[in-house]
Amino acid sequence: MRNWFSSLIILFIVVACEDTDSRLEQFQNISKGDVYVFFDGEFYIPQRVVEVHEHQVEFHSYQFNFIKACPEESQIIDNEFDTNFVLSYEDVEIENLISTGKIVRIYSK
Repeated sequence: MRNWFSSLIILFIVVACEDTDSRLEQFQNISKGDVYVFFDGEFYIPQRVVEVHEHQVEFHSYQFNFIKACPEESQIIDNEFDTNFVLSYEDVEIENLISTGKIVRIYSK
């Protein structure tokens, strides 16, 4: 029983690392219109890329948060982003957020 449980934990870690690598790779090809889903420990918060600068990315945040599960791309409605407020992140911050699991999904346009 113990070996089975250990194997399950190792599998989870490997999958999580591969997923993180995939998101980091997607970030290298970031473009306007991409949607990044942030997770703060309680809520899933979609944010759409509105500008990409040399070392900084600007986002519009979704007007609603998702509570129980990470939203699928089809659940995120284009005109529900707050265009009156811009969030800016340095590239290093985004890479850190991906590596620490705070950015859980990226939908590329």
